[in-house]
Amino acid sequence: MKISIFEFFSLIIEKKYPVYVNEKKVEDLSLIKKMINETRLEKYYLDYTPPFNEIFINKYFMENEVIKEFITKNKIKVKLAEDIKNHQETLPFTYSLINTHNFFERENELYLLEILLNKKIKSNILLLGEEGVGKTALVAELSKKYKILGLNLAEMIAGTHLRGAFEKRIEMVLEKCIENKIVLFIDEIHSVYTLGNSEGGISLSNILKPYLSQGELKVIGATTIDEVKILKADKAFMRRFFILEIYPLNYENIKKNIKLIKESFISLYNINIEDEHLLYILENLNKKIKPNLLLDSFLDSIDIILSIAEKENIVNINKNNIDNILAIMKNVNLIS
Repeated sequence: MKISIFEFFSLIIEKKYPVYVNEKKVEDLSLIKKMINETRLEKYYLDYTPPFNEIFINKYFMENEVIKEFITKNKIKVKLAEDIKNHQETLPFTYSLINTHNFFERENELYLLEILLNKKIKSNILLLGEEGVGKTALVAELSKKYKILGLNLAEMIAGTHLRGAFEKRIEMVLEKCIENKIVLFIDEIHSVYTLGNSEGGISLSNILKPYLSQGELKVIGATTIDEVKILKADKAFMRRFFILEIYPLNYENIKKNIKLIKESFISLYNINIEDEHLLYILENLNKKIKPNLLLDSFLDSIDIILSIAEKENIVNINKNNIDNILAIMKNVNLIS
């Protein structure tokens, strides 16, 4: 999709990001339009993939030479919130999400997440799936397009023995997320049912309900099929979420992405390991590991094998090396 520079600035103002020219706030687009005409940029178009947010705006302000020259020459400034790293540093009880490996085979789920977050009503999402299927990795990939912070539940509850202390903490985080258009990720969201509900306090689920109903706060939660039963006891809370079930990647999914996985580890270790040896490791694990844990176990095994190889100064991995290292791993209970 293509948008003109005029449409670009129209969306900025529509999203209520303040625009300034010569330190004076722009109230309408007539001045911007005049500047575009004077610089003959009426027919200059930008590639646009929704959502339109600060990450998208910053990308063009920092990387597009035409836009950079246009805003510098005309002394245009757009007031954006700090980047996601700064939010994480200044907003306590939260953490940022990072994918350490190449992302694959989840394009459909990722696209569906973007559609759901873009909804105007009930845009909160509950990711449901067994442990190890990649729920957190999916949200980490999504954070490349959206500002997303994880809620650290352990830090949130620590030291809140005084009545009302927990409520104040969580309300502060929620208000900051709304103010800065941050999506809040809650891993093991089933914990919110009772978290904070001690000594007469209010549970996190009850604190969240009015925020979720108003539609200003967007929340992504993740839990397992067994543990979601805890949340189902609170039907009013569950009604505020769209449930998206995440299924495990199977052997064939992983096999056809061996090269991508290999690239991830090449950037970490200066050790050569052939595709056929990675397939050999995968086949060994496929015989003994549950499907939902296969990908995690495969990545962990490669990491351990390359770590041992680096420690033992093994430059080229071969089948004998792998067998020896797998035996070591089994002896110290690194694999079952």
